[in-house]
Amino acid sequence: MRGYTQYHYEIIREGLLPIPCIIIIPDRCMRNKVEIVLADSGKEKFLALTKNIQPYIDKGTILVAADLRGFGETEDPAIYNDAKYWNREYRLSMTALHTGKPLIGQRVADLITLLDALESWPETASGSYSLLADRQYGPVVLHTAVLDDRLTEVVAQCTMRSYTEYMTAPMQYDLFSNMIYGVLTRYDLPDLVQLTEGRFRYGD
Repeated sequence: MRGYTQYHYEIIREGLLPIPCIIIIPDRCMRNKVEIVLADSGKEKFLALTKNIQPYIDKGTILVAADLRGFGETEDPAIYNDAKYWNREYRLSMTALHTGKPLIGQRVADLITLLDALESWPETASGSYSLLADRQYGPVVLHTAVLDDRLTEVVAQCTMRSYTEYMTAPMQYDLFSNMIYGVLTRYDLPDLVQLTEGRFRYGD
């Protein structure tokens, strides 16, 4: 492409679902600057807009756009999710909860797998990564930031900030996707933000 090279990968780790990702490396890039983008609408829609890519090209930052399970390429078809449940991935989230492996935890495992893969490639082995996420990805990247300090700067936009908010106003879309049984007996999301020691923040 003009000004950059674009690579398409499918990351496979035994026991986990494949993770499709696209890596954009500017012609004039700083190898120690890598930013991951997790877009709720999917990586293809994010990358379809030149205005989303150009800032990374101008800064010489390597851009990694990925779809964790249930997003983008791997999104569950709408036909399998009745609108009455107010959740576009009701089937996936309910199945995950009933098997004792909440969807949010599975996505955290996917994100750690992505970080491991990036560290294994010379082009992206920076050891520290910035991350921009939005909407349903917010709680996923927050939990990951607590568990993995390779994420040195994490910004989550337009996303939930508290499980307590869900309990006090339960009539919200896509509520089940980030549910964890009994979570409020242990912690809430603001507690996790404090544990990141400034590496995580909410955007506009």
